[in-house]
Amino acid sequence: MDCPKCLGKLQKKEINVKEVHGFKELKGAGLSYLLEVDQCFVCGGVWFDKGELDKYTAEKLTIIDSATLGKEMDRKLDEKEGQCPRCKTVLKKGPYKKEPSITLDICEKCGGVWLDSTEIDRVERANKEKVGFLQLLIRGFKKPKQE
Repeated sequence: MDCPKCLGKLQKKEINVKEVHGFKELKGAGLSYLLEVDQCFVCGGVWFDKGELDKYTAEKLTIIDSATLGKEMDRKLDEKEGQCPRCKTVLKKGPYKKEPSITLDICEKCGGVWLDSTEIDRVERANKEKVGFLQLLIRGFKKPKQE
């Protein structure tokens, strides 16, 4: 597949993910799976097929290396209209549902999502901040142990 922004070749990247339930890691055999994403090693962007971005952020992963090309080049690639590497439909700009200030490139046909190199870091950071806040909130509602 070709990169929707710089037309470099996308390379498959497999990520071993342990399933979690709530905020607790599940233990046992068969409770992990491979999440396969496609990364452009020219511009650093990543293609997530439908549902993969949710799985990636649900696991609080920050393992996709996303070196930037420089502010000007990153800005130009972000502004560029791209085509879905799967179905060749024009990608539409849309807000990231967990942090609307982050704009993603979304395929309305197949549901895939493209993240430019700087967007990956922002999505990971936003997800970590939200998860940390939710964990604190949940702890605050737990009753203290009675002695």
